[in-house]
Amino acid sequence: MSGTVHLRAGKSKLGGFAILLFGLAAVAIFALAFVLVFAALAAGVVLIGGALALFGFRRATGRLATTEELAARHGVTPRDIERLIEQQQITPNVVINGRPMYDPRDLKDVGRLLRVASGPVIDAELLRPTGTQSLDEQLLLRSGGITTGPVDVANPSAVSESARDLPESAAD
Repeated sequence: MSGTVHLRAGKSKLGGFAILLFGLAAVAIFALAFVLVFAALAAGVVLIGGALALFGFRRATGRLATTEELAARHGVTPRDIERLIEQQQITPNVVINGRPMYDPRDLKDVGRLLRVASGPVIDAELLRPTGTQSLDEQLLLRSGGITTGPVDVANPSAVSESARDLPESAAD
């Protein structure tokens, strides 16, 4: 197929309809850009807000502990911790995977928990010497002066002869 194409030479003017079309296209492009920028800002605010909320939640739950962890920290049984929680009516800060988590600062009295003795108390065992050595009464401290010799147990106020021989400065 063959044909000729004629080009018009000279100044061509756009018609009113073309100007209207270009104007509408420009407005649509600016509106689209505004919507995209607004959507990006809104998404950024939502993502940053969510990240800050999760960071705060993680920070708050980082110091929380279960009753088993609190018991291990303080050297008591988990039942003792649970009893203290019931007595003070402490509610868990958060429950994660069905495990209640408590703030250790809420359990102020955990250090004062009294533990039950392991066996019956025998008076003879309460006050006894720390070692198996027999007590030598000559080594016991006595009030009333310096004694360097053997002490008369029957008469503790008597001073041995070697203590009388000490100079006055040594006796003070």
